[in-house]
Amino acid sequence: MKKFAAARIGRSGEGEKRVLQILKKNQVPTELIADVVASVSGSWRESVRKEAKQYLPKPTVVEEVVRIPTIDELNVLKAVAANGKAVFASNCAVCHKVNNEGYDFGPKLSEIGSKYAKDGMLKAIVYPSDGISFGYEGWVLKMNDGSETIGIISSKTKTDIEIKMPGGSVQKIKLSSVKSMEQMKTSMMSAGLHTAMSQQEMADLLAYLDGLKRK
Repeated sequence: MKKFAAARIGRSGEGEKRVLQILKKNQVPTELIADVVASVSGSWRESVRKEAKQYLPKPTVVEEVVRIPTIDELNVLKAVAANGKAVFASNCAVCHKVNNEGYDFGPKLSEIGSKYAKDGMLKAIVYPSDGISFGYEGWVLKMNDGSETIGIISSKTKTDIEIKMPGGSVQKIKLSSVKSMEQMKTSMMSAGLHTAMSQQEMADLLAYLDGLKRK
């Protein structure tokens, strides 16, 4: 039960903060460190993933190998769409919306099953930077005060810019306070999301997404 909780503690914005806090304060039992670190492996913020990995025991860092499941391996499993909905809520809903569930940040997935086959969905999850949807490009804004803001530009005028964050929050910024703007070359969706799921969870998730058809 402790390993189960440890592997899921960082699967939200507040959870990521909590993970970094307890790792810094050395409050995680040695046998659970790898699970706690793995819980933030799907974070869209590279800085969070890198900082958490610093607390892994050295041998774990060296031996860490991430194996990507194939669609054939997943199709062999008995997938349950209802369980996949729960996987979506834990891993995807902070950035994607299905009907009225989830948050409006990344592309809406209410009809994703009509757009992609399961193998296409798996590729989009494992390699998100291979196909960034228009209008969902990430931007790095460096401010005059030295701080940095990262998000998706939802609107822009001559004087203001609105940046959308994971979780659906929107920050309005005066352009006069922005020193520079640079479009990210990679997707804001983490390429390591699949590492936070078992093959059964991935199969269930794909079954759930595959059932989301255009009505």
